Amino acid sequence: MKNPEAAAVKLARTAFLVRVVAALVIHLFVTPYLFAPDEETYDYRGDLLARYWKGDLQVDPSSRFESEGLGYPYIVAALYFPFGQLPLLPKLLNAWIGSLAVLELFRLTRLIGGSETAALRAARFMAFFPSMILWSSLMIRDVWVQWLLVRLARELAELKGRLIPS
Repeated sequence: MKNPEAAAVKLARTAFLVRVVAALVIHLFVTPYLFAPDEETYDYRGDLLARYWKGDLQVDPSSRFESEGLGYPYIVAALYFPFGQLPLLPKLLNAWIGSLAVLELFRLTRLIGGSETAALRAARFMAFFPSMILWSSLMIRDVWVQWLLVRLARELAELKGRLIPS
């Protein structure tokens, strides 16, 4: 294998395309909120926040859902604010984040295991495993958690390498 990093980038691009197709198929041909009823909540809360930011609502709606995580509704609202309530946008952003997670997993596995072949295999599993594709094609926060966990693990592995030379 000549350049494993280039192969991993190509794999991440392919994973992105697969997720975009899945998001489009689900958005256009599947009953809304069938796979993830949480999508309805994120869509509603994101729209409320975007409307508040535009000045259409006088009271900050986030105070009504303080006990639950606010992160993902803010991401949805950030997309709805300039473009309007288009539920496909967060799905496409999630598809991109899912493809970034594939690339991060490749880099983490290569860093920890030292094997580029094993790293590509792990990245392929994440790229094409059905549940990973599904979670990256819906308007839910799961893919963000996956990406952040893999990214954090890679950062910690790199930090450990700097603190304790092998």
